[in-house]
Amino acid sequence: MKIVRCVFCILSFMVLSFMGYGQNCKAVSTRKDKENGIITVSGIATSKDFYSLLIQKQMSYDDTLVAPRYLLFLNAASRVKFSDSTLKTKGTFHLKLLDSSMISLDSVSFINRPLGFSSLGFKVYVNEKVVQALSLNPIVTLMVDDKLKTDFKLKEQKKQQKIAGCLLQRKA
Repeated sequence: MKIVRCVFCILSFMVLSFMGYGQNCKAVSTRKDKENGIITVSGIATSKDFYSLLIQKQMSYDDTLVAPRYLLFLNAASRVKFSDSTLKTKGTFHLKLLDSSMISLDSVSFINRPLGFSSLGFKVYVNEKVVQALSLNPIVTLMVDDKLKTDFKLKEQKKQQKIAGCLLQRKA
């Protein structure tokens, strides 16, 4: 009888441990592209202006020697479009973090109607150090050159931290 109780306790602990691990990353979704051998892990945080910030990691599950790629993508609702000359240039993300430090990210691409409706898109590929910084100190204010500025509420800052932490943990 004592053995049955012990086994039951151990199994219960294991189930609760696995369920707890999965809940830590519930803000993150995973998609497998079997044709290209790519796993995409991503999460979205929303700014005070209802702009969506996608934080994403792409990695190969076929070739573990290929370094993962990290992406920050901001989608902002707008009735205006970028001119052709603007679309051909690159901009800069200026990130003000929780600890008041600043990160500037060059080579931001501008996109008209990225999701098929009236919006503007801003995308930049970043290295793992930037995602590590976000896992410790989330974005408080995000600026794109002189084109856009938005702030994130505390709840969404915590969500950014959780997303960044989950992306760093996730292996192929």
